[in-house]
Amino acid sequence: GRFCSMEALIRLRDSEGNLISPAEFIPVAEQTGLISPITWFVLEEICKTLKSYPRLGDVSVSINVPQTQMLERGFVPRFTGIVDQAGIDHRRICIEFTERSLLDNFQQTMAVMQELNEKGFRFYLDDFGVSYSNFNCLLQLPFNVIKLDPCLVHKGKDGRPDYTTMRTLTKLFHDMELIVIAEGAETDEEVQNLVDQGV
Repeated sequence: GRFCSMEALIRLRDSEGNLISPAEFIPVAEQTGLISPITWFVLEEICKTLKSYPRLGDVSVSINVPQTQMLERGFVPRFTGIVDQAGIDHRRICIEFTERSLLDNFQQTMAVMQELNEKGFRFYLDDFGVSYSNFNCLLQLPFNVIKLDPCLVHKGKDGRPDYTTMRTLTKLFHDMELIVIAEGAETDEEVQNLVDQGV
């Protein structure tokens, strides 16, 4: 019942002020190498915001980090340095990425995640259930939070949520000592049903 975390999302406008969907400009940024400076910009803005609003208390912020960037030489000290320079507690910064990117360079990814996790940073696995679900990755990598894709909230008979699937997944993740977040809940009934399951 209280505001405890948020996700930093970047938006882009064209020369006429119209919003351009991230589904359009993020792939272009990844192909052209501009995704790296965008990520550093977002992290700096997050730190400025947290520093400027002490009334946020211990509210955490998650940032989407491309796996390819996380594996770049010098990523960990630069990431840590930006957060430290702003005087932000590492536990308030959460790194998000999707499961479809995990199998590339798995061992290297695991090493970087463990190093950051030891420094207090937390990890969110985003969009769980939207593609394939590799439980082996979940068992080996230091995730703290699993974000269930909206398709799991809305998928079911007659368009109603399939709470049996949600309940099973939530229990499994709770047994693994993971926090479960469901994206896409839009009605009081959906929210209450998810809360009743510990989501």
